[in-house]
Order: sequence, then structure tokens, then C-alpha cells
Amino acid sequence: MKMSMLRRYFRRTTGGVVTELRLVTLRGDRGKLCAQTVASVVFAVYLADIFNLKERWWVALSAYALIRASPTVVFRRCLERLAGTVIGASIGVLLATMASRQSGLTVVALSFVSGLGVYCMLGSPYSYSWVLGTVTAIMVLSDAVGVDSSPSLAVNRVLDVSVGVLATATISAASFSIERLLRRGPSSVNLSGPSERSSRDSFTPHVAECSRSTRIWQALQGAIAIALIGSVNHFHALPNFVQSMVSVIAVLLVSPLVLLNGHVEEAVHVRMFNRLLGCFCAVLFAAPLLPLIGDTPFLCLLVLGTGVWLAAHVQAGSGEVSYIGTQFGVGFIMIFVQDYAWSTDASAALQRLWGILVALLILTATMAAFSEVGRKFRLHGRGDV
Repeated sequence: MKMSMLRRYFRRTTGGVVTELRLVTLRGDRGKLCAQTVASVVFAVYLADIFNLKERWWVALSAYALIRASPTVVFRRCLERLAGTVIGASIGVLLATMASRQSGLTVVALSFVSGLGVYCMLGSPYSYSWVLGTVTAIMVLSDAVGVDSSPSLAVNRVLDVSVGVLATATISAASFSIERLLRRGPSSVNLSGPSERSSRDSFTPHVAECSRSTRIWQALQGAIAIALIGSVNHFHALPNFVQSMVSVIAVLLVSPLVLLNGHVEEAVHVRMFNRLLGCFCAVLFAAPLLPLIGDTPFLCLLVLGTGVWLAAHVQAGSGEVSYIGTQFGVGFIMIFVQDYAWSTDASAALQRLWGILVALLILTATMAAFSEVGRKFRLHGRGDV
């Protein structure tokens, strides 16, 4: 991204975030959506503690990512997330068994799964399932190297997501039932966020066919970036190997309309900066609070709920800053919801955030190399003409 474009991005983004924060309210459709999101995350953490799940942050993230204004959309996303997780976990176990804990074969398998997943998620109306399937497969495959039983690892991943899905579905159903009892009916305002409004509605077989070459190009970039991350991790352990790979998959997911208009590289760069900016703001806002509130569950839940509310509010706003709200919520949950129990130690969360930074740097370098290759290829083609 050029410096002029970067300056415009920061001016536009800063103004958009400030505008959204000025609109924060506890009432109305938007306030109700934020309240549902907070309730889902808090309930998911409560269930994770009851079932003694280690990856509490992943349970909370599952709940955070699923809530939408429409109960129909919520339940569809719950099913897609659960189905993608189960399939991805199964593929991860299969590939882990075939790789036999050999690092070289594992990196090749990770690269292949990532490339295939990126290609399919960009060309399918069920892209959310493909995203979760790809992410779960690489999580199980990468973690299987250091555990005795990859099937048990896969089962734990499915349980984490199932608990998050259960929390979200329960809160959404309860909210919908209360509305019906009060005779208000479901929300008439679509607060699903721009990516959710457009991804399925704008998908057609024509989109997938016309953008085939772009999808292949994106898949190759994703596969090579994952291979590079895996190679770096082999020689020098990264702060959080898994989070680095997940970040690559996340930022490469662009809408079908972007695939057609040819602005894919710019859209990915914007998603990269938004992910980085959202997580960075979460660190600045949340990390200093940890030593102040200690490990008191009530205070932790209160601050967590406040951060999630702000994230959900921005996420439901304009398309230019919606993804920043999403990533702010991701970073905030990573910091406050630690493994097993509440703690003032944010080292694990900060390692995950460092993993995100490493991934974005490697992906940026990969995209720059691909862009240069593409430019030379086009110039060479014009020379032949």
C-alpha cells in the first residue's frame, strides 16, 4: 500500500471510529445487539469454566463471532461454524497421522490445506464453514506435533466451539422469545455487518467462475505465506505459530464483489491494517487494566463486557471500520480470557498478538513478491504483442 493511500486510510479510519464511538448507546436495536453479544461471551466463559475447558478464549471468541441481529442468521452461522470445525478437525487428525510428526511433511500439509481452504472459501456461499474448517485443520495439525494423541486434541477443539455455539444459540433464542412475549418482534434493522450482508447475497456461480484466476492467485499467496511461516517456526519458534497461520487465512477472506472488481490486493491490505489496528487498540486499552482489576471474576467479567460492547458496537457500524471493531473484540477477548482461569498475566495473549504481527509481515512480503511477478508477467505479455 502506497504512503498516500496509507495516509488516506488512517484519516478515514480514525474519523470513522470516532464517529461510531460517539453513537454508543445502551438503547435501540444496536444496543440490544451489543447486549446479546456481551451476554453470549460471558455465558460462554461461564460454561467453559463449568466444563473445565482449557481454551476459554477460543470458546469466548466462538460466541463473539456468531451473534447477529437476525436469529435465522445466528443459527445458520452456528451450524456452519460447528460443521466446519468437525470436518476441519477430522482432516487435521488424518493429515497429522500421515505426517507422522515429521516437521517437513507437516509444513507441506499445512501449506496445502491453507491454499485449498483459501481457494474454496473465496468461491463458496458457505465460506464461513470453509474458513472454520481450514482454521481448525491447521490448528489440529500444527498442535499435533507436540501431543501424544491428535484425536483428543481434535475433540477438544470441537468441544470448545460446541460450547461457544451453545451459548450463542441459547442467548439468541432467549432474546427472540422475550421480544415475542413483549410483542416487539425481531429487529427491523439489519445490523449483521457489511461482510455478512454481502458475502452470501452477492455470491453467484458467475462470481466463482469469473474470479477463478483471482482465487487461485490468492490461494497460492496463502499457501506460500503459510509455508514460510512454518519454515521460520521450524528454525526459530514463533511467539504463537497457530495464531500466525490463522491470521493469514482471516485477512485473505474478501467479499465476492471484491473478487470481481479487481481490487483484491487493496482489500487485503485494508483488512491487514484493520486487524493490526484493532488488536493494537485492544492491547493499549486492556493490558494496563489487568494488574488493576486483579483476578477477581466479577471485575474481570465487568471489564470484559465493556470491551465486548464497544467492539460489537463498532462492528455493527459502517463498512470502513466494521472489521476494526471485530478485531478489537478478538484482541480484547484474547487478553482478558486466559486459559483455565482469570489471571493478571497477559503473556499468552501478547504472544498471540505477536503471532498476528509476524503473520502480517510475512504475508505482506509474499504479496509484494507476487505483485512484482505479476507486473513483470504483464509487461512481458505486452512485449510479445
